[in-house]
Amino acid sequence: MTRTWRSAASVALALLVLWLGAPVRADFISGKHAYDAGDFNTAHQEWLAAALAGDAQAQYELGIMLANGVGEPRDVISAYAWLTLAAKGGVKDAKEKYDLLLKEYIPRHCHFDALALVRSFESGQPERLAEGGRQNSRCWNFKQN
Repeated sequence: MTRTWRSAASVALALLVLWLGAPVRADFISGKHAYDAGDFNTAHQEWLAAALAGDAQAQYELGIMLANGVGEPRDVISAYAWLTLAAKGGVKDAKEKYDLLLKEYIPRHCHFDALALVRSFESGQPERLAEGGRQNSRCWNFKQN
């Protein structure tokens, strides 16, 4: 009887996790459809919602959009932070991308600011990262090619 109860509880827990994750996955899929259709503003909004909810793939896609300036002004600091979070979430290509940003595009004096965005997100304060390029910092004021 105990095994049956544990099995039923495990199945119920798995279904609950899937059910709670469904809206996040829906945001990611909606964002993908919007991106493929060239509606980059909608893609950004959908992926931002999913990324803030912890969807690593949305964090990756959002980081790539920001690094390339697609749909939003280019913001390599926020891109680095989103790609770092995606790598921590298991997206294997993310580390290569954030390493490239850090090496080639982020000024040395801005490394701390980029890492501070990751720490803010991980400590339950995602609004700093969600604001992106509107940060009041010299790191968001330099010209990026």
